[in-house]
Amino acid sequence: MKLPALLYGRGRDAHRETKKVMTRLRRGLTLADAVADLGGLVEVADKPGGLILEGPSPVTGARTGFHLYRLLQVLQEHHRQALFEPLEGDLFDALVACEWGVAVLLSDWARIFFLNHQSALANNRYRRFLDAAAEHWPAFEGIGLRWSQSGFELGRPLACSQTLVLVLMQCNIPIETINAERHLGLPELLRRHPPEPEAYHPPKCQPATFASEEEKQAVLRKNFIEIYGLLAEIHGPRSKKLARERARTDAEARRDGFDPADLDPHWTERPEPA
Repeated sequence: MKLPALLYGRGRDAHRETKKVMTRLRRGLTLADAVADLGGLVEVADKPGGLILEGPSPVTGARTGFHLYRLLQVLQEHHRQALFEPLEGDLFDALVACEWGVAVLLSDWARIFFLNHQSALANNRYRRFLDAAAEHWPAFEGIGLRWSQSGFELGRPLACSQTLVLVLMQCNIPIETINAERHLGLPELLRRHPPEPEAYHPPKCQPATFASEEEKQAVLRKNFIEIYGLLAEIHGPRSKKLARERARTDAEARRDGFDPADLDPHWTERPEPA
């Protein structure tokens, strides 16, 4: 399996190289030509690290690997919503037509192609994406446990791709079925449960609810503790990066109504920059 060389490295490396794609697209190059001009494709087996689907974040950005989310993130941020929409169809067509493009469509930023259910239906994106993913599934599974949502835990693509799960759900396959049968792989899952996107009716969004204010505080506290632990593991407990992130999350904690000093059992004082 091969992926674009420009997506490999740490998060900032992939971001820098991916911005160069924009320059080449403005010059009139196709996406395939732009990728070829920036190092082409490299064998995944020849490079260490995971295939990271979520980001950017301090956690995933620090990891060395293929940052698959970077291409669509940079394209969307450069064009913003109003300017991205005219390119959306051609970009999806280019990505769904090749193996590495389908891998990019497994990333979180690819959800933009499916958020508008009626538009995705009208352009037949659900079936085209699932057919292409099933076609390349042996290659995706063949690289082993190298797919990653968080940047830490490595697994198989159906266990890590939130975009793929979203598409399956919008094809009227219940999440309980997906979770119970994901070990079978995508082709077998689709054989057992043929996609029916026309039968899907998007639910109305409901805000998160908690039984009590204490339950809400406990959930928020747990999230902050996990964030601090991950950042310390990556950057070190006294790094500048962790200090900046803790300052930001401390402010969020105060906004949500509790003392940041109560959040983290790993430190008794705020870390100072090294």
